[in-house]
Amino acid sequence: AQSSRSYRLTFGLNDFKLQTNNGTTKIVSDKYYLSFESNTTKPGLPLIGKSFLIENDVVIDSISYSVISKQDIGKYVIANNPKIRALGLNNSSEKQFVYPYDTTKVYPEKIAKGFTSSDMDGYRLVSSSLCPFIYDAQTRILSLATTIDVTIYTSKLKQRSTLNPLIGGNMRSIVKNTVVNPEELSTLYPEKTQARTLDANSSVR
Repeated sequence: AQSSRSYRLTFGLNDFKLQTNNGTTKIVSDKYYLSFESNTTKPGLPLIGKSFLIENDVVIDSISYSVISKQDIGKYVIANNPKIRALGLNNSSEKQFVYPYDTTKVYPEKIAKGFTSSDMDGYRLVSSSLCPFIYDAQTRILSLATTIDVTIYTSKLKQRSTLNPLIGGNMRSIVKNTVVNPEELSTLYPEKTQARTLDANSSVR
């Protein structure tokens, strides 16, 4: 049977700064590590990585994102996504021609760019890069999604190894400081699993 968990993300205007140069505006942040799409023909709306802790015996069916509230920031000409430069090459003579993006669209097309699942010493994490900004290129109005709800849909695996992962205390602290939902750590991964040891005569196949 499918189950779901929802999480609420909040963003504030003070989390970001707008830098205007030569008529175009870039979005920067001292709080978040920002990444950008590689497509330089789109406005540079930053992506922010978020990780969620989930059970290690489920399969992720899908993730949905909903903007619950947003706040208009103002009218800006947002600069294109930055061009990735090759390290060690002299790009000073390179022509910086920028293709204009479609000014009839609202960006981004999707809040998030898919998701990935990873394992950190037995802890299962699902990570996603999402954009909290909304830009109407026609009106030039930039808005911030101040509240975004993320819902993760999962299904239980039909068969799972009976051997519990070895969960270390140091990694537990790292995971707690990494994920959006640290309050679920004790429920999803009780500390008693750390004390479980293998019988001396057992073997892992």
